[in-house]
Amino acid sequence: MITLDMGPLWLVLLLVRTQNVLALHQILKFMLSVFLLMHSLLQVSYTSWFLDAFNYAIAINMDVLNLSIGGPDYLDLPFVEKVWEITANNIIMVSAIGNDGPLYGTLNNPADQSDVIGVGGIDYSDHIASFSSRGMSTWEIPHGYGRVKPDVVAYGREIMGSKISTGCKQLSGTSVASPVVAGVVCLLVSIIPENRRKEIPDHPTQMIVFFSLPSVARL
Repeated sequence: MITLDMGPLWLVLLLVRTQNVLALHQILKFMLSVFLLMHSLLQVSYTSWFLDAFNYAIAINMDVLNLSIGGPDYLDLPFVEKVWEITANNIIMVSAIGNDGPLYGTLNNPADQSDVIGVGGIDYSDHIASFSSRGMSTWEIPHGYGRVKPDVVAYGREIMGSKISTGCKQLSGTSVASPVVAGVVCLLVSIIPENRRKEIPDHPTQMIVFFSLPSVARL
């Protein structure tokens, strides 16, 4: 029976018992491939990065914050609670709803939260893009059935954007639709005197009643 144990004791015993240099090379090569595989399967968390960024947004009294990221990790309480703190400080958060469509129930966090404007993507035929996540939020369960998301949509398929090096390339995803809506929200907020910008409605999605969904989609 062959047992694989990645602990240091196993490694020491293996190196001591191995006299063949070629065999040792093959073993080390195998261990490296196993390590790389295990590393690729592990979920790396950058929660602290977001917490620092959110704290900075609160510290400078930011008005609108766009988040073109998301995931199913709604149980990441430090992250979720910091999002609540963001909205409690009357910072309007706009977030991409996710690219896990077309099935329902594919909403991503934090766009699925009730106090975050979740943005979906549409194509140039003004139809919901197949990749755009959709469904009902579950934060109100068991006291209710939640709300249908996304809250608003914008173009999210084959959008021209800049490449890291030079030139342009086509981008698709709700991550490119979300900044468009955030820009519209910024325009709305800009007409409010700065000393009154924190006197926003009880729900951030009330900010978008000033324009219709087709108007946003054509921006």
